Amino acid sequence: MDVTKAIGRGVVVAALIGACAGCETESASLVHREALADVHEYGVTECPQDLGVVEVELGDDASGPVTLSLAEDIIAIDVLDPELAWPINDDWSITIEPGQVLTFAVQFNCGSTDDVAGRIDLELTPRGGGAALDSVSIPIALDVQGAP
Repeated sequence: MDVTKAIGRGVVVAALIGACAGCETESASLVHREALADVHEYGVTECPQDLGVVEVELGDDASGPVTLSLAEDIIAIDVLDPELAWPINDDWSITIEPGQVLTFAVQFNCGSTDDVAGRIDLELTPRGGGAALDSVSIPIALDVQGAP
């Protein structure tokens, strides 16, 4: 899949499939790796500006829970906790059970007058720890126009 394909205000699905927590042959993976991209025009576009969502699902066929870690360090971008709708800290993790779906809203918080670029990093690991099963970086690009 082309990681640079911009879908603007769309849904990025990172489906976690076939996880086997604690097994020697882990088969969980992150799929559908596309970019979130948009344009922000100062004085016209609403603040904060919704850029889209990142949806993560652990398939029903997974043999056990896994840990999802999420990191982003873009000053003007907020990734919101799926339960509290507050911006998450730079590094954050949660346990996902088979069949569970998490949806993270991604917003431009208007904290920059320059174009914004960066990525959201997702990593999947066995719940008990160990080597990463898979990871993905979702690019974010925001063209900021008309700033003072």
